[in-house]
Amino acid sequence: MLFACVNKTTRYMRLVGSTTTCRPTETKVHWNQTGPQGPAGIGGTGPQGPQGPRGFQGPRGLQGLQGPKGDTGAAGPQGPQGPKGDDGKAGAAGPQGPKGDKGETGAPGQKGAPGERGPAGPQGPKGDTGARGPEGPAGPAGPAGPGGGSATVTTKADSLYLPANGGGDEVKCPSGTVATGGGFIAGGNGQPYITTNAPLIENDKAVGWRLWGKGVSGTIYVICIKG
Repeated sequence: MLFACVNKTTRYMRLVGSTTTCRPTETKVHWNQTGPQGPAGIGGTGPQGPQGPRGFQGPRGLQGLQGPKGDTGAAGPQGPQGPKGDDGKAGAAGPQGPKGDKGETGAPGQKGAPGERGPAGPQGPKGDTGARGPEGPAGPAGPAGPGGGSATVTTKADSLYLPANGGGDEVKCPSGTVATGGGFIAGGNGQPYITTNAPLIENDKAVGWRLWGKGVSGTIYVICIKG
């Protein structure tokens, strides 16, 4: 039984083994080397028919095994002597010789004239800061300033609660006053989370105090002064 893979486009055929898987672009075919003999025809063997047309050339057979290595041939006769070659290049320098003996000290030479003054060197880095000196004596008292007017300061407080998912709260000054400060006093043991702790501004005027944050309870307050 013979097996082959036939290319679906070029119809090129290559012989393969029975277990070989063809490529996706090929179709696997097979056939017997010699077909079975058919039954004898009626009336015995007829006359021989004319010679059929020449068939297509079969696929190339598999490459045979490499033959054994041949015996080594006998050595040929010695050739004539070649011409003289060119002179070789100079060799590398040899190693340095040993150090010679120290010579005697020569007589001192005459003193040379002084050289010209060299240019000024670059400025050095800044030194470390010195220790602080002793405190000086107190200066004389200044003149008395003009008398100031009286002011009424009011503090207003309210309960504070900012939920865990975030929120804000505020407290306003009484009518006719402006806020000069404020803040909050947290209650409980939790750590307050505040994102805004600032004056409440309306019409460019501080009228109270406001807070924004999460999970805070306690007291919010504002310090007001009569405007």
